[in-house]
Amino acid sequence: MVGEDADLPCHLSPSMNAETMELRWVRSSLRQVVNMYADGKEVEDKQSAEYQGRTSILRNNITAGKAALRIYNVRASDSGNYLCYFQDDNFYEKALVELKVAEWRRIQYMARGEKSQTYAEWKVALFQAADVLLDPETANPILIVSEDQRSVQRAEEPQNLPDIPERFDWRYCVLGCENFTSGRHYWEVEVGDRKEWHIGVCWRNVERKGWVKMTPENGYWTMGLSDGYNYRALTEPRTKLTLDKAPTRVGVFLDYETGEVSFYNAMDGSHIYTFLHTSFSEPLCPVFRILTLEPTALTICPAAKEVWHSLVPDLVPDSSQETPVTLGLSEQSGEPQAEVQSLLLPLQSGAEGLPLQSNKSQP
Repeated sequence: MVGEDADLPCHLSPSMNAETMELRWVRSSLRQVVNMYADGKEVEDKQSAEYQGRTSILRNNITAGKAALRIYNVRASDSGNYLCYFQDDNFYEKALVELKVAEWRRIQYMARGEKSQTYAEWKVALFQAADVLLDPETANPILIVSEDQRSVQRAEEPQNLPDIPERFDWRYCVLGCENFTSGRHYWEVEVGDRKEWHIGVCWRNVERKGWVKMTPENGYWTMGLSDGYNYRALTEPRTKLTLDKAPTRVGVFLDYETGEVSFYNAMDGSHIYTFLHTSFSEPLCPVFRILTLEPTALTICPAAKEVWHSLVPDLVPDSSQETPVTLGLSEQSGEPQAEVQSLLLPLQSGAEGLPLQSNKSQP
């Protein structure tokens, strides 16, 4: 209710000591820092002016990985989505909680192996759909770009195309037309039953001529499949990925400000891999690479036209069909507290289980 205090709980699962971690609560739509905890204390000079003096971080159980953001004297303008971050040198997870003035509701998204509906909620809540088209002038002559600029396929022989500066002459790559210099964007790529493909983002001005290894150091943040079973993130050295299920459609998520590029199985919502802690300083664009001659093309899915309510029909749930959130009393103040379990997003490891049949590797 307006004028009351609200607690936004967040905790790690499995539980672990977060006392030495950095914690942040951020307004997801406005990118405002609501409150921050680091080095054992709250960091007030990082707070947005709107929240200075109005919030505190409850950390009685921080050694068990539990904390909560308390907002005092809630205003109508406080309604919205809040991101909770737990981070240290080698650990990073986040969760999304929605505060509705006069009503609580948690948006569950992307917990380990969650169903695809939660994936749909998460991408619409936090990211803008990018309507990606391929730029034919960047395509290696061995690649055929479809007339609608949505698909790319390998030809049997190189085409007779002008050797312009924009065109790759060695790497079998093609770029998207879009430039990203800020914000959060996602697109999905239909990989189908292809045995080889690589997708991601790269610098717009990445070197197009000659052989350049695809690594973050050279301006590429990509992952993909080789030999029909060998999933890898193209880091240096390469990072082998083990997946529960071979994806037929992959979601690419770019958060420019936080320096994250994430990949998900768009069919079941499972996380594949995330590049973390990158400081982007120049325009990025989608990149696509195929090496093998196969019947199936690599196809970019058109940007979703659905509005929020078509993807998340129960944003304001029918109380007769949904178990109500249990309200309890805060130990400190007696104010209402939402007993909500925050579901955290694993950003570092892939799922387990895809059988490996060979030890061959690609450069």
